[in-house]
Amino acid sequence: MSILGDRIVQLRKAKGWTQTQLGTYAGVNESYLCGIEKGRRINVRIEYLKKLGRSLDTSIDYLAGLTDDARPPAARQQYPKG
Repeated sequence: MSILGDRIVQLRKAKGWTQTQLGTYAGVNESYLCGIEKGRRINVRIEYLKKLGRSLDTSIDYLAGLTDDARPPAARQQYPKG
């Protein structure tokens, strides 16, 4: 598997969803989603990442392994620049 696949599986299972359910909620084909989860799809289209992130209440950065904070961007405390 991959970081992306591992994190999608983890978040999906935490919600108690099947691949079919997540695919339906996110508008992503189930076989495409299966390929992502198993690490067979490595060049995932950004629009699918956005849909999956929204459905799983997380960010693309978390799914891609750029952060370990799984909360959606709106839930993170924002600090003023300066």
